[in-house]
Amino acid sequence: MLNIVLLPATEPYDKTYGEMPRQLKGYPQASIHHVSFPRMVWYNREVRGQALEQIAALSISPLILVGFSKSGLGAWNITRTAADIISATIIFDAPVSREALPGEPPRSTQTIPNGKKISRCAR
Repeated sequence: MLNIVLLPATEPYDKTYGEMPRQLKGYPQASIHHVSFPRMVWYNREVRGQALEQIAALSISPLILVGFSKSGLGAWNITRTAADIISATIIFDAPVSREALPGEPPRSTQTIPNGKKISRCAR
């Protein structure tokens, strides 16, 4: 059985990006599970712990964790700490490949004496 766990990216009743699916049209036998919170969350350590508690309570294995936008970053970090229970992670439209997050100054690269490159925020 394909177990998919979806992480929310918006307020519980916000349908700006549509509704989280209850089934996959191309794979109707997949089991879809939703992590939920009473308000919009940012996936800090506390919220990731709460998400992991909800995932563990599902008692499913194997599972695929899915996140969109900021919940994609949440999915990435949750998987890094719980790789033993998460078989795969799908993230999309998440700012994981940006040099700088929105609102941050652009970064510049500098080579330090040992030959490694480091990034610094331009000020």
